[in-house]
Formats: sequence, C-alpha cells, structure tokens
Amino acid sequence: MSESMPYANRYSLTLILKDGKELSVESEINSREPVYPSQILIELSKTITKCLEKNNRFSWEVLEIKIITKLQNTMNYENPSELKEVDFFHYLLQKTEVFFEKSETRKKYPESNWNYAICDTPIQKGRGLFFGLNWGGDDINQQTVYPDANKERNWKFVTNSRPFFRQYLNREIESLNYSNLCFFRSPSMNEFVESDWDLAIPLFKEYINYVNPPWCLMLGKPDTLINRSFITDLERYEVLDGKLPRTKRVFGYTGKLFNRYKFGSVPHTESRISNQARNKIWGKVSHHLLN
Repeated sequence: MSESMPYANRYSLTLILKDGKELSVESEINSREPVYPSQILIELSKTITKCLEKNNRFSWEVLEIKIITKLQNTMNYENPSELKEVDFFHYLLQKTEVFFEKSETRKKYPESNWNYAICDTPIQKGRGLFFGLNWGGDDINQQTVYPDANKERNWKFVTNSRPFFRQYLNREIESLNYSNLCFFRSPSMNEFVESDWDLAIPLFKEYINYVNPPWCLMLGKPDTLINRSFITDLERYEVLDGKLPRTKRVFGYTGKLFNRYKFGSVPHTESRISNQARNKIWGKVSHHLLN
C-alpha cells in the first residue's frame, strides 16, 4: 500500500486524427485525493501529447476525442481501517459517490443539486459520535474537502444542540465526531426513498467502525435502526410533557448499535417539546452513555 498515493484512476480514450485514423490512449492518474474532471482533462492532455510524439504524429491534428471511458477507479489499499484519518475520509467519499449514483432518491430527482457529505468535524478516532438521519438543505455542492475543526458552525441544529452537549456530556461539538446515518442529502425526509437505507447504512457502519467511538448519540427518532434490528439491548424512556388533558409522551432510547457501540437517542432539536421534557430525556440517555 502506498500511503502517499492511495488513489489509482485509469482512463481510456480514442482520438480521431485529421487523416481519419483512430489512436487509443490510456492514462493512469495517482493522487492522495479523488480525481475530479478538471484534473482528468489536464492529465489526459499530457498523455495525448506523449502518445502522439511516440507515434510520430505530433504534427497531426486531433479532431475529436471519441471515447473517454473510466476503466478503473480504485484505492491502492489493503485495509481501509489502517489509513490515516484524512485518507480514510477521501476513500469513503469516493465510495459514497459510487453508492450515491445508485440511489433511488438521486434517480427520482436527477436535476436536484443535493449531493452528499461524510462528516462535518474532522475524524477523531476513539471520541464520541453524534448523528442525525441525513444532511438537509438544497442546492449544496458535494463535500470534497476534509472538514475544518475551527470553522464556524452556527446553523440552527448545532446552536440549539450545543448547550445540551455542554451540560450533559461536558463536550463541545467540535471535540466530537459529527455525521449522519445517511450521507446522501435531501431537503427533508419526505423526498428520501426508503430503499436507499440499504445503500446508506453500510457506509455509515464503515465510518463508525473506523472511528470506534466510546458512545454514539442520535438526535432524532431511531425507527430506521430499530426496524432493521441494528439496535440490541433496547430500552425506551418515557417522559410526559405538558398538562392534562393535552399531555404528550416524549421518548428517548438506549441500547447497543450494531451490537457493539453504546447507543442513545434523544428528540431532534426541531421537535416541539418543552425544555423540561427535553432536559429529562437528555439526563436519562446521557447517564447511560457515560456510565
């Protein structure tokens, strides 16, 4: 395994020359990060020039690039779990791209610029992890850069959650791993096609196995995990919120995720419950996570 050049991308193309003849060219691009279209064109232009020189056709005009085929897009690795954090991030990003193109949500909304992301904080092995269902938002480009720990995180989900992480887990969000159960983005779960969980959860499982957190906390309903039997030793906590006759039940959950990781679930920050009920649930769930 080459740690410095973990990506191998092979391309094949056919050139149509001025005299009508065809010339086949192959190129391999090695890099530390996934290769994007602009880089491909630059590298292929170098290869074309070398190939024409080799075949004594340097003065012949290339009229058309007839075929560009991605022959191979693989990682030079033996075990992803042994990659450095930034290299694992890019490995998983590239793998997510392949899965994303198979997504039924993607096929249903092909013109939407929703894309995907892996995590919002740098990967911190052995530290706690928190996650939601999937990334929200619309018209947002795909993640390509490893997350910056010191960037400003001021959107509503984070600002509403931050006081509870401080009070009940004694942690700043930046000191934790922050991701989502599904790396694919959609404006809301109403657009999300249910069958995409079969693509999404294996990617998340690979991520959490690499992080190996002492605990993980889900902000939102864990029905997707419960219904697929990914949570064992499940316990449900119930708090009554409000006054009779308009009381409603608020739930929190604990257990083991993937039969390995200490798991907790609290209501999403957007859920309409009182601060009193939210604090009670956070208290019960955080006690399980930290003990």
